[in-house]
Parts: sequence; structure tokens; C-alpha cells
Amino acid sequence: MDSYNHFKAEDFLENPSFRAWVYGKSSPAETDYWNQFLREYPQAEEAILEAKELLLTLVEPEVILSEEYIRERSRRILEHTKPLPIKRSFWRWGGSMAAVLVLAAGLGGWLIWKNQATLHQLPVSQSKSLIKDSKHWDEVINESQQSRLVLLPDGSSVVLQAQSQIAFPRKFEADKREVVLMGEAFFEIRKNPKQPFFVEANEVITRVTGTSFTIRAFEAADQVKVTVKTGTVAVFKKAQQEVSAQLVRPNQQATFERQNQKLSVSGSPLPELTVLEKEPFTFVRTPISKVFQVLEKNYGVKIKYDSELMRHCTLSAELGDKPVLEKLTLICAGIESTYEYQNGEVTIHSKGCH
Repeated sequence: MDSYNHFKAEDFLENPSFRAWVYGKSSPAETDYWNQFLREYPQAEEAILEAKELLLTLVEPEVILSEEYIRERSRRILEHTKPLPIKRSFWRWGGSMAAVLVLAAGLGGWLIWKNQATLHQLPVSQSKSLIKDSKHWDEVINESQQSRLVLLPDGSSVVLQAQSQIAFPRKFEADKREVVLMGEAFFEIRKNPKQPFFVEANEVITRVTGTSFTIRAFEAADQVKVTVKTGTVAVFKKAQQEVSAQLVRPNQQATFERQNQKLSVSGSPLPELTVLEKEPFTFVRTPISKVFQVLEKNYGVKIKYDSELMRHCTLSAELGDKPVLEKLTLICAGIESTYEYQNGEVTIHSKGCH
């Protein structure tokens, strides 16, 4: 156990016994070992959870990877999943062996809603500013009839719907991430248990640490609705303490009646659940052209790539609720490519796949 004093995720990723335990293929003795390890070293929980999450994104974990390859890939993945800037190129995976293995294993929402103007939507230009601190906050106002991708300072992504607006600090505080929404948006929050994420929308606050969900909170609407796609969120009235929050799980919806100040949670089947909220972002030997089509349709971005050069590229991955830039990072790691994102357009640089 001395080798785990610093409790880095890559240390666990490199351990064959740990990988077998994560995939449910460990011996009884190994299972007992890791359960005992968790009890004796609670400070290792964060690193273990990070390592497990990365391993469980593999759709085909039975692919055998070399120890040297695991070590290098772990370092690169962990490096790439830090908060990302708006425009950035990523390290190119070298060697045909790495390309074949990552393509085989893969690494791990939603598409743009049709515009649904309702009587509850006021022209966003008539709404008040949501900014809490004009010196340190930014605001994005979507006056168009198309959805708009918004990237937050921590790497989380938001798809802001028509006639909606969102405000957020240019740099989140160390102990929390806070945004304010008016209208409708779909969130994919970068996981960080030490820095919970709060969305203030009308009289309701939604708290998460890393998950995906939709909030509908137009200024003139009678209700505020929070629909959860993945993970668990806590929803509570702004006037109350968080201890009074109601938990909302996948395929559940919290509804706050603004007139009588009543908050309730309903389960599946949800009548308002859309195709967008059902998108799994799971790919099994999927041609990369189709993968890019899914991303374009879901996030409203344009992806430029050489279709002829990349015609042999496929992806097996379960990308789930990862923010869009994390999805792109993992996809490009699997197809021996890099990408740049700027002004709603993604450019893929690749040498092709063999």
C-alpha cells in the first residue's frame, strides 16, 4: 500500500488488480483487498472514483492493454480532462498500436430541441440583466430562434435555448460554482465534488456536483421545471435552506408552482421528456462521420474534417454526460487526431485511421 501514499488516479489505473475489481472480474481475495483498502484509506476515495470513472467509460474493457500503454494513456487523459480553454489543440496519440487499441476500447445530452415558442416566453431583450457583479460576471443572451452552446469557466457546457439568458462569473469561487438562468437550458456539468454547482432560476435553486439536466424557467411562466437526465440533483426554494431540498433522479422531474410556492417531484414516464434528454451518446464501432453528426445535431456546432481521410475511423465509447469539450477530447484521443474549437465551429486535424 505504500505505493498509494499520494493517491493519484493514474496509480490505480496502472494496477491490473484494480482494473479487474472495477470490471467485476477480480478474485474474492482481490475484492476483499480493495474493499479493505477503501476502509483503511478514505483519503484515497477521490482518486479511486476518478480512476473508476475513466475505466468505466470503456465499452469493451476486455481489450488487453499493455502496462506501458495504460500508464501513458492515463497521464494524457487526466491532463486533458482539466478545465479547457475555448481554443486548444490536443496531444496526438502516436503509433498504430495505440490507435488500434483506443479505437477498439473507446473512451467515455443531447440534440437541439425544435424551437418551441410559447406564451410564457417574453422577448429576452425585455428581461432584466441577471449579472450579480458587473466587474466579474459575464452574461449570454440568446435572442435568436436557435439554440446556442455556452462554455463555462470550469469546462461545463450549456445549450441555451431560444429567448433565454444565463449569467456566470468569469472565474468560479474555490468552494462553489454559481450561475443564474432565465429561460431554458440543458446543462452538462464537469464533475467536482469539492466545488458544487448551483443554478438559480426564478425562485428555485438546483444544486449538483456533476450531472446532466434541463431547467425551464421563463420569466412569465407559472412553473419552474427541472428534468434530470443523469446523476442526482437537489432542488429547493431560494427562500429556504438546502436541507429542505428534494432529490431528483434520472427520468424524474421537479416542478415548482410559482403561485402556491409548491415543489413536487414526479417520476417516469415523463410526458415532456424529449429525444434530446434521451440521447445516450453511446457508440459501438460507429463510423466517425455518424459520431460527428450526433455532436453537430446535439450541440448546434459545425464540425469540419476530411471525410475521405477519416473514412476508416470508428469509435466505441460511452461518453454519457461529459461536457462537450471532454467528449471531443476523448473522441480525438481515440482516432489519433486533434481538434480546435472557436466560435461554435470545431476543426478536426487527423492523419486518418488504419
